[in-house]
Amino acid sequence: MNEERAKITVVKDNGTKEEMEIVSIFKMEAFNKNYIIYKSIVDNKYFAASFNADNDNIDTNLSDKEKEALEDYFKLYVLGGNQNA
Repeated sequence: MNEERAKITVVKDNGTKEEMEIVSIFKMEAFNKNYIIYKSIVDNKYFAASFNADNDNIDTNLSDKEKEALEDYFKLYVLGGNQNA
């Protein structure tokens, strides 16, 4: 079954817009923040950001600890433990 995922539009640093698929939205209690993992429809590259549900803004400026925790989450929940996927 090929289920259609929800999408967001991201404004890139160069000002262009790109539609992305939402992969996961979740809260990490350790940082008391919501996070979003999303994927480029064009090249299937994954991205992560903190997510403000009040105004739908995402922030890609993450601390090293946040990046490490997000990488662990990504490997476990998105790739299902398969780091070669």
